[in-house]
Amino acid sequence: MTLLLAPAVVGIPCDRIAEHSDCTELWNSQLTDSEKQEAIATMIPNAQEWNTNLPPASTPPPNTSTTSNEYVQNAWIRILAITPSTYENEILLSQGNGMLVFRSNYQLTQPSGTERGDCKTIHTLTHTAQTSTTLNGVTLGSANLVSFNTNQNILQFSSTLTVQTEHTLQHYRLRRIGRKQICAFSSTERRTKTLTTADTLTAIQYKNTPTYTLTIEDEYWNTTQFKFSAQNYSKIHLQIIPDTYYKQQTNVLQPFLEHPPYYALQYRVTPANQTSTRNLKKNNGTFWAHNFSNCTITLIDYFTNRTEPCTIFVQSQQQADNTSSVSQQSWLPHWKTVSRIFLLFMSGWLFWKFMHYLVEEFDALFHS
Repeated sequence: MTLLLAPAVVGIPCDRIAEHSDCTELWNSQLTDSEKQEAIATMIPNAQEWNTNLPPASTPPPNTSTTSNEYVQNAWIRILAITPSTYENEILLSQGNGMLVFRSNYQLTQPSGTERGDCKTIHTLTHTAQTSTTLNGVTLGSANLVSFNTNQNILQFSSTLTVQTEHTLQHYRLRRIGRKQICAFSSTERRTKTLTTADTLTAIQYKNTPTYTLTIEDEYWNTTQFKFSAQNYSKIHLQIIPDTYYKQQTNVLQPFLEHPPYYALQYRVTPANQTSTRNLKKNNGTFWAHNFSNCTITLIDYFTNRTEPCTIFVQSQQQADNTSSVSQQSWLPHWKTVSRIFLLFMSGWLFWKFMHYLVEEFDALFHS
């Protein structure tokens, strides 16, 4: 028989949080349980450390299937988290390696009573319980915390609890010895049963890798013109010199707690569009910066965070000639264009002055 149990919400273990007094104050506030959990989730700095040290098994989380038989009551198992992971559009994403944590529990019912035809029955119940977790059919282990590593696109996890019981009955029957009836041992019977319950979880491997291109197009008057673009990122930080940078964030990972009373920490992707620059001029993907040196870039996605020196490409002169006519159509303050106009103006002015001088000299000679 299978049931769905929804136990009452139990308080979050605030003693595991550094700001435990703030956590306790929040939990005792007038906020809804959902609001409390969202606020407290932001206080937990490390999901893996939190999820791999969840409380021991007690009651099942809400909406957990339970199974019972004659000897085992309310057997359940629940996968609480794979870490690291995050939800995007209700799809669970994994980087293909990490830890899976589950909890399971059950209760035993001790048999009793006198069997039909017996004058006395002695009952003895023994049992064994075993758990097992598989990934795409391959066994990961039997502990409630197992590691995994795969390159497969779809990750199908299954955790199983198996409880085997053996019920031994010693039957006593009435026997007549002479004129007396006595309750004497008659036979031994063994009844075995196996109960199995399981939980499954499916994740998709996140294989997008943050990439970028940075190409220097021109350099003049201590100014560098370059193109920059990036893909598959949550956040980028392009640092030219300490006071010159470009930052952009496309989404944030919003933490939340699930599966009380264990409160596994999980994340969901929330869209965001935040851009900031300092000491840079920008037009679409073209940038202008002074003192271009010591360039570093930080690329962050759902699972990785890496900082490295910029890989810089330099555009060839032919490429520059092919694109100069397009860039010069921009109304941005392009200093190279300004300088060329200035030089043309000065050349014209000097030519006019020279011709004016010649005219005056010829005029003086003609009238002398």
